[in-house]
Amino acid sequence: AMAQWHDFELLQKDLPQGLTLSDHTTEYSTLIVTGPKSRDLFQAIGTKADLSLGWLSHQPATVAGISCALARVSFAGELGWEIHAAMANIPALYDAVRGAGAIPFGMFALNAMRIEKGYRTWKGDLSTDYSLLEAGLDRFIRFDKPQDFPGKAALLFERQGVEETPGGEQDLLDRFQARIDAGEKIEPNDEMPEAYRKTLIRQMSQHAHSEIVGVYPEANWVTRAPSLRRKLQAMAKIQDEFGHGLYIYSAAETLGVSREEMIGQLLSGKAKYSSVFNYPTLNWADLAVIGWLGDGAAIMNQIPLCRCSYGPYARSMVLVCKEESFHQRQGFEAMVALMDGSPEQKAMGQDAVNRWWWPIMMMFGPHDADSPNTEMGVKWKIKNFTNDELRQKFIKATVPQAKLIGIEIPDPDLRFNEETGDWDHGEIDWDEFWSVVKGEGPCNHDRITARRKAHAEGAWVLKAAEAYAAKQAARDAA
Repeated sequence: AMAQWHDFELLQKDLPQGLTLSDHTTEYSTLIVTGPKSRDLFQAIGTKADLSLGWLSHQPATVAGISCALARVSFAGELGWEIHAAMANIPALYDAVRGAGAIPFGMFALNAMRIEKGYRTWKGDLSTDYSLLEAGLDRFIRFDKPQDFPGKAALLFERQGVEETPGGEQDLLDRFQARIDAGEKIEPNDEMPEAYRKTLIRQMSQHAHSEIVGVYPEANWVTRAPSLRRKLQAMAKIQDEFGHGLYIYSAAETLGVSREEMIGQLLSGKAKYSSVFNYPTLNWADLAVIGWLGDGAAIMNQIPLCRCSYGPYARSMVLVCKEESFHQRQGFEAMVALMDGSPEQKAMGQDAVNRWWWPIMMMFGPHDADSPNTEMGVKWKIKNFTNDELRQKFIKATVPQAKLIGIEIPDPDLRFNEETGDWDHGEIDWDEFWSVVKGEGPCNHDRITARRKAHAEGAWVLKAAEAYAAKQAARDAA
């Protein structure tokens, strides 16, 4: 999903006037056929294509009587092709390939082979944190290419090893904004405006608090899960969310704020967390909806943060997004099970969506015109999308999923606008939103009371860990 969004947004950014860009990713899938006998296999199942074309070639083809595209690439590092075809044709292609003697292999095997070959993965080994030269991909750069290309000047600058020295009188804000506009990552020891630092501390601490407080609506249902499988899923998810909070607290500490200070602001009520966690979970269906819609909304916010201008925050989000995507799929799978169940189970699922839809729509924050932080957040590329843009992305992703499983979105005004390409939706109850933000929601008191209680009762663990660390340090120094 991250590569899909990244590529789409990159193409959309520089799209020539008069052209439109559509994302058809979900309509197609890929089969990898690789190995020293892969060319023989394609010939055996009847392939109309030029199998002599070299590495990185791409061509339309017919395989086993099915129209597709063949890409002469192999992530396994040996002879092979990728078959790109419509989703509906993948089962028939798979059967044809298997029938010709191919043996399936999994992602762990593929990962081991690509590491052995030295191939890199997007958002794993490669990311926008590193230039092409830093990533060792200089063999793919043609510096003598007559046409200019985005980033060429910066790469030439980097290759020559020239260091930029700012003028003594140049304004900090101008220098800083120039780096942001150039797509550079800001690191902890770099100069930055104090307002940028404070904005990051506010957003990152609120994000970390939300990950921690967010487990409370779900934790109450661990012992009442409908099956052992669902119980294990809930426990694993809660463990993940605590880990996410720790990642983001650690990233925020690079800005010079201590974890104790951030947690103290939460416990005192000074710091906020996501408003959606101040609503009650009344039954198991609520957990399914939180996973499907709540984590789905979180992903819309978090995937763009992988490209946040502040390096530690962006890097912390890579693993968080992978795990949140898994949580969303778990929630959707639980909703599918409910909507395939008895009439009572279907009604329970629809009721949960009815109660959670609007609080989840509020997760993206106030309208752009009413958001005091959106403008500078976007300018500094802390955020890559505004609140309303993210809300639209969420609706566009959710409506077809709801239709697929038989859920009715509880918004009578929701309809697709052919002119804008967006979804028009009903007005959000902003009075309710601000009431919850100010601490007057259904569960605000319960959540912060539970957090204070856990902090107080767990204080001895921290003290014990500190005492043990001091003892070990003294022993090592002796």
